[in-house]
Amino acid sequence: MPKRLLVVDDDPAVRDLVKKYFSAAGWEVEVAKTGTEGLALAGGKVYEVILLDVKLPDGKGTDFCRRLRLDPKMARVPVFLMSGALTGTGDKIEGMDLGAVDYVVKPLALEALLARINAMARLSAASGQKRTG
Repeated sequence: MPKRLLVVDDDPAVRDLVKKYFSAAGWEVEVAKTGTEGLALAGGKVYEVILLDVKLPDGKGTDFCRRLRLDPKMARVPVFLMSGALTGTGDKIEGMDLGAVDYVVKPLALEALLARINAMARLSAASGQKRTG
């Protein structure tokens, strides 16, 4: 069974690029263009990892990260925050305080991102996280 990745980003080029690259690497990838759409998808399935943009048309990615953590089904799913803007350490710290496991900067180095996400998925699987849905 392929691992599942949810990508939440308002930029269609980023969504398409990540989906194509990770799908070729054996991942099942679903995409959302808003945080609200991402939360709806996350409520219906379990993902090994969520890649979440910091700036979305309907709010801050950190706000959606907080809401994900309130759902018991999603509370332990690793969230990678990403941003194309130069941000201060405040955004990074806020994201990590909310439970994000990493913070990546666009443009994405896809090979390195795949390695980091694969490593996190292995750690999650080793910790006994059960997959359903």
